[in-house]
Amino acid sequence: IKDWGQLPDTTAEKTLLVIAPGALVPHVRPSGVPTVGTDSKRGTELARFVSSGGRLLVLEQETYDGLPFGVSLGGHTSTYAFPLVRNGWLTRGLKDGDLSLWQPDHYVTENEIVRPTGGGARSLVVSGGDAQLSQAPLVELRPGKGIVLFCQALVGARWAHDPAAAILLRNMVDHLTSGIPEASASPAVVVSDDPAFTDALAR
Repeated sequence: IKDWGQLPDTTAEKTLLVIAPGALVPHVRPSGVPTVGTDSKRGTELARFVSSGGRLLVLEQETYDGLPFGVSLGGHTSTYAFPLVRNGWLTRGLKDGDLSLWQPDHYVTENEIVRPTGGGARSLVVSGGDAQLSQAPLVELRPGKGIVLFCQALVGARWAHDPAAAILLRNMVDHLTSGIPEASASPAVVVSDDPAFTDALAR
């Protein structure tokens, strides 16, 4: 796709868009100075695509500039990562420890996602650092009728070098092209006298 206005029609079932590794670049003025904010056309078209039922896989990037989903990168790099979902599509074909020490240089992630705390985002894989498990190399978000997977695990760079990277990439594509059940809201009862606490839960 050369123009964000050319995004496919999501009326067809299981329409998957993959943003290849390194495909997103900061929006730059003709003077060469990066702009503050996002590429409005990119954001508008991607939001429309996903909210109307599209499936989006964002592979490892240097920037999320222009993405409208409220997910940000933190610059952290890891050699070990840990799945929070042990059974199901994510770990199919993977063993304990397979998200660690990938060939050829042991790095599993770069420029990891800051672990989301709101907005409906769900961390599927986490990694650690000075601030404990505050990074999330793999995050799922379901805006509207669609679904987005943000993956900062180096599957694009390592799939030919480490079998686990190839398996994870395959699992993500299989998941996004399958009949994904709609996310359902479960009722919850909160007992608290602290309005700030209930507001935090609502977010």
